[in-house]
Amino acid sequence: MLLFVCVFVIAPLIELYGIIQVSHTTGVLGALGLLILGAVVGSWLVKHEGLRVFRRFLEQIAANHVPSNEIADGVVIAVAGGLFIAPGFISDIVAMLLLIPPVRRAAGRYLVRRYTAKGGRSRIIRATYSGPIDVTSHEAGAPGGSNRPRRQIPPHPLSGSDDDEPA
Repeated sequence: MLLFVCVFVIAPLIELYGIIQVSHTTGVLGALGLLILGAVVGSWLVKHEGLRVFRRFLEQIAANHVPSNEIADGVVIAVAGGLFIAPGFISDIVAMLLLIPPVRRAAGRYLVRRYTAKGGRSRIIRATYSGPIDVTSHEAGAPGGSNRPRRQIPPHPLSGSDDDEPA
């Protein structure tokens, strides 16, 4: 309940106070322009950093490594994007800080520690994919199965396998 009050009551009041203080200094149109500029520049930065992390994510998967750092970076970048969408200078400053790689790594490490269970067991589910997915539950002709031919879902085009490329 305290977190809810902080996020939805106290933070907007602080942002409103900051906007009022900036508008006293720069004027209303100046403050509005700075808010719009912050949102535009912030969205470009989030897109740029997000694509960079996504490329690293794909490289880690291609090398058969678990991309846990890239996932944490992606979550932190998504949080920064949400902060850029929220109107206000303080949230924009926090979002800019989250996009700085050392700060982002520290926030990502915090998230990994926070959402890893005590005793070293992780709460993260690891999934792998190595080919078509069979959507039937029984073999054709088996007891309880259907006599229809088996239907398969082809591999995803971004899965990276070379056998799916057209000749």
